[in-house]
Amino acid sequence: MSSLSMSSDKAKRRVLFAESDKEFVDVLFSLLTLPLGTIVRLFDKQSHVGCLDKERGVSRCRNVVEYAGEWEDINRRAVLGDSNEDGGFVISDSKFVITDDLQVSLASTRVMFSLMDQFGIPGNGNIEAKVLQLNSAKMTRLLQRAMLTKQPLTGLYFNVAIGPNGTYLCKLHENLLAEQSAEATDPNFKAIKVRLVQTKDNSSVLYAEVGQDFVDLAFGLLCIPVGTIMKTFSHLPQNGCMGNLYRSVAGSVKEECQGVLLTPKVAPFFGCSSNVLQVEELAGRRIFARRFLEMNPRSHDDTSVRGYIKGTPINFMVTNDLQIMPLSLTNTIQLLHASNIPKNKLVEKELKLDKTQVLKIVRAAFETREALSSALLP
Repeated sequence: MSSLSMSSDKAKRRVLFAESDKEFVDVLFSLLTLPLGTIVRLFDKQSHVGCLDKERGVSRCRNVVEYAGEWEDINRRAVLGDSNEDGGFVISDSKFVITDDLQVSLASTRVMFSLMDQFGIPGNGNIEAKVLQLNSAKMTRLLQRAMLTKQPLTGLYFNVAIGPNGTYLCKLHENLLAEQSAEATDPNFKAIKVRLVQTKDNSSVLYAEVGQDFVDLAFGLLCIPVGTIMKTFSHLPQNGCMGNLYRSVAGSVKEECQGVLLTPKVAPFFGCSSNVLQVEELAGRRIFARRFLEMNPRSHDDTSVRGYIKGTPINFMVTNDLQIMPLSLTNTIQLLHASNIPKNKLVEKELKLDKTQVLKIVRAAFETREALSSALLP
C-alpha cells in the first residue's frame, strides 16, 4: 500500500496537487505498460473507453486478448537486464509533485513556487492537506478516471461520479484525424478489404463484412500497451489525462527506464500480424532454469502462428461499435431490428482500407462508440 499527500480546496472540492515518494509514482508510470485488454478486464468490460469494451467475440485465444496480464516487471527486466538495481522507474528517495491532471514533476523550488502562485498559497485559507492511503482497488479506480476525466485525483479523493461523456457517443472531428495522414504512408502495408453496409445518406454504418485480417487487427489492439497508444496518438483518450502522464516520463524517470514507458514492447507472441502501430515484440523467454522455452499461446504446435481466429477462415461482421461476430442471417436480422433502419435505406460499399484509414479506426475506437462511421464515412 502506498500513500499520497493531497492538498485540496475544501470550498471548491478540488484537489490542487499531491506529493508522493517513489512508490506511488512507480505504480503510476507502470500504468503506461498495461495492455488494453488488461484495462478491459480490470473494469469487467465497463471501462467506458470508446469501443474497447465491445471488442470480443470469436477468438480462439480469448484468454490472450481479454486477459493480457500486467507484465510491466517482465518488460522492464527483459529490456534493462540487471542494470536497474532498485527495480523502479524513478530514482530512490526522490520526492514528486503530481497535479490533478497527472502531470508529474520532481519536487523543486521552481515547481512549488509555481503552484503556490497558481493557487494563491499561502493566502488561500480553504486549503487542507490530508494523506490518502492507496490500495489496489483505489489505484484501479484512479486508472479509470485517468482514462476518462481531466481531474482524476479530485474524483478519487472526493468520490465524484464519472458522468456520461458525449465525446464517446458521437463522431470525431476531422481535425483530430488529419494529423495521422502524413505519417501513415507505408508501402509494405497490405490493404484490408471490407464490405460496408451503411445508410444511403452516409449517416451511419450498420456493420462491415470483413475477413480474418481485419479481425486479427481488432483483437490484436487489446494486447497493445497504453504507452504505445500515447506515442501514436498523443492526446488519447481525448477527455482523459494519460497523455500528461506519458509526457511526464522524460523529466521524472531514469534515462535507462524511459524506453520501457515511452515505447513499450508487447509480450512474446502477443504481436499483431499487420502491426499497424509498429510496436516491437519481446522474444520468447526461457523459464525454469532456462530449460524450457515459452510457447506461443495461439498455437502450441507452430510458433509462427500470428492470428487469433479459430477454425478455417470465414467472414465476420463488425458492428459500428466494433462488436465482432460470425457473418450470419440471424445476426444480420438482429442488427437490423436493433438499429431501426429499414433495409431499403441501406447500401453496400466495397472498400480497400489503407494504413491511414486503419489508423483512423484505431483512433476512433478510443474516442467514440461509432468507430466505423467516424473513420470511414464522408
